[in-house]
Amino acid sequence: MVANLQTSTSLEQDLRTAVADLHGVHPGQGLRRFLLIGSAVVGLSAIAWQAPNPFLFTVLTVMVGIAYAFWLISTHDATHRTLTGWRWFDTLMPRLISWPMVWPFGTYALIHRLHHGWNGTNLRDPERIQWTLAEYQQASALLRWYARHQWMIDIFVLSGLGLIVKTLLQGLSLQEIQPRLRLQLALDLSGIILIQSSLIALAYVMGYGILKYLLFWLLIERTVGIIIQTRDHLEPVVL
Repeated sequence: MVANLQTSTSLEQDLRTAVADLHGVHPGQGLRRFLLIGSAVVGLSAIAWQAPNPFLFTVLTVMVGIAYAFWLISTHDATHRTLTGWRWFDTLMPRLISWPMVWPFGTYALIHRLHHGWNGTNLRDPERIQWTLAEYQQASALLRWYARHQWMIDIFVLSGLGLIVKTLLQGLSLQEIQPRLRLQLALDLSGIILIQSSLIALAYVMGYGILKYLLFWLLIERTVGIIIQTRDHLEPVVL
């Protein structure tokens, strides 16, 4: 029995050693990843706006969207204060890069914490996408049709705008459970309005035109939405 206890203790120590790095925060690594992807977004955006024809503008903007998707995905670590471990950075920077895409990061961060508390144990989990049999049977014909085609609709139709609207609605509906959502919603909406107004004004002043900016934004929104919606739908299946 003593030998078994010693073996068990040794295995436990080995396991703790093996996963020790998974619990640590490496500021330099997170910062490099954030800045590298951000540089790609900014650089490709600058090139796209100088594109000599609509086709090249579209291709480059889609490339911006791909990079932007991974930039936003990197902010997931910031919701857990593990992107850099620097509280000010993990609080401020994700918001500054999310607001240009009308993504309410502060609201999402609080909702995401509820997800971790309810995942697999509470059907109110805000990030649950699977339908229960009872939910499907009680749904209207239209919602049952949506449930049967959920992947295609979420990824290619609702896409980024669907995620934005869903998060804002959850931010409103979950305020009784998480009162801090009121403040985060206000901050997110204020930041989004300020950033979007500034970007639209900049596009106008520089002579690019508001319509071109809207096209630029929509192309990025579609690309980002497709990538993140696909990730969100694959994650429960893979894990």
